[in-house]
Amino acid sequence: MENPESITSRTEITVWKTLKEFADLLEGAKVVLAVSGGPDSVAMAHILKTLTDRHSLRSELHIAHFDHAQRGEESREDARFVEKLAADLGLPFHMQRLEDLHMRKGRGIEDNLRRARFKFLLNVARQIGASVLMLGHNYNDDVETVIMRFFRGSNLHGVAGIRLRRTIGGDPAARRSPVHVIRPLLRLERSRILDYLAARNIPYRLDSSNLDNRFRRNWIRNELIPAVKENFNPGVEKVIHHFARQMRMAERFVNRHAARAWRDVVEVAGDRHIRLDLEKLAAKDPIVGHEVVGRVLRKLHIAGVQDYRHIKAIYSLIDSTKSKCQCPLPEGFVAARCGKLLDILPAAEWEEMMRREKEAADASLEVPIPLPGSVSIPGVGVIRTQILPFFDRFMEEFVAGKTSLEEFVDYGKVKPPLVFRYPRPDDRFVPLGQRAPRKLSSFLRDAKVPLHLRKKVPLVCDAEKIIWVVKIRVSEQVRFEKGKTSSIVRLSLRER
Repeated sequence: MENPESITSRTEITVWKTLKEFADLLEGAKVVLAVSGGPDSVAMAHILKTLTDRHSLRSELHIAHFDHAQRGEESREDARFVEKLAADLGLPFHMQRLEDLHMRKGRGIEDNLRRARFKFLLNVARQIGASVLMLGHNYNDDVETVIMRFFRGSNLHGVAGIRLRRTIGGDPAARRSPVHVIRPLLRLERSRILDYLAARNIPYRLDSSNLDNRFRRNWIRNELIPAVKENFNPGVEKVIHHFARQMRMAERFVNRHAARAWRDVVEVAGDRHIRLDLEKLAAKDPIVGHEVVGRVLRKLHIAGVQDYRHIKAIYSLIDSTKSKCQCPLPEGFVAARCGKLLDILPAAEWEEMMRREKEAADASLEVPIPLPGSVSIPGVGVIRTQILPFFDRFMEEFVAGKTSLEEFVDYGKVKPPLVFRYPRPDDRFVPLGQRAPRKLSSFLRDAKVPLHLRKKVPLVCDAEKIIWVVKIRVSEQVRFEKGKTSSIVRLSLRER
């Protein structure tokens, strides 16, 4: 039997090797340790304190505890235990008790509690200026996670298991730095952690809910894995861990290709709106395309992103013979195809887009635009024209200050009268920078204007041609030129 000194030494050496991989992040950093009171997090706190002191690390450790308030007095005892642990180790203590759990649709109580806990931990890290958050997941947790995600039909990202490190992005606008999440015990088996605690005679708390097999992870841990070990393969945990490692290697390979495909396929149309070019997506290898779609779902924070059926449903739209179709997604989102583009956005926003399409003006509508002057266009806004003198530094000032709601054209190349109208089937347009006219419908497609919006793109035309596709491109035929242009027409739109 291994003696206590050997158990303690080998365990701490394993964790120290892991920490050395992140030496650049830990040096001089504030580190939040998430401690529940259970064996894993308690061992993590003791090991980190020991190694920090032994190796004279300049990391500043803090302990944070989230009271889920799900087990009455037992939960309160956990909180008191962790508070005493922090005091014994001489570390600052942060705690929050859950008062009201906001249940997100489509998620179980386990997942909602996990999200609430992680939100608290991130808040602590940001309040104290910590750049590192440490969680106590171990080797067995990784195995259980892979099994659970496999049964849920996860994609490659899901079955690759728990990452040793991941980064929660910062927000420069809010002066918020990124937080690096590290799991220093991920290479330790649960039995080794328990042996370490016993060897050092360290007390810990046991969560009675971990015996409740109504929770999926508990059933996998308490029923499924023991049954497989007894009846099929005693080393199943090592097999699954090896499988997850292989998946992580495959994921790194796919990620390199998916990153390039993202730039080619994806347009971020808004904070909660992403558009995909279906022709380009279909041209990618399916495993790369699936990863691109998975990244889109993760970026939009849609529930069930590791559930293959959501990606499969989106691909069914790509393969559909219908040019206009849609499917619902979790969190109130929808994937909607219009022609060769696919929009993923909240269903309410999609319905508003459809409503606006129905209200679009008839293509035969023409509204005269005074030059100079202004005119109000129902559902669009106010279009204004001004005639301005051209001067030497006009180009520099124009380029520096122009927005998508305004354009400047050569007055001498404009053939009045000006009119506002919508696109027509035979329209042709010469985009700025090009010489030959092209079909307006082709130009709008290449500009990634969704099919359902193309009929209501505002146009400003003169007597002979389209001079401005509003908010998108001005015509080459009215481009101003230094040395040749004497007067400028400023076109602007003030949206409703």
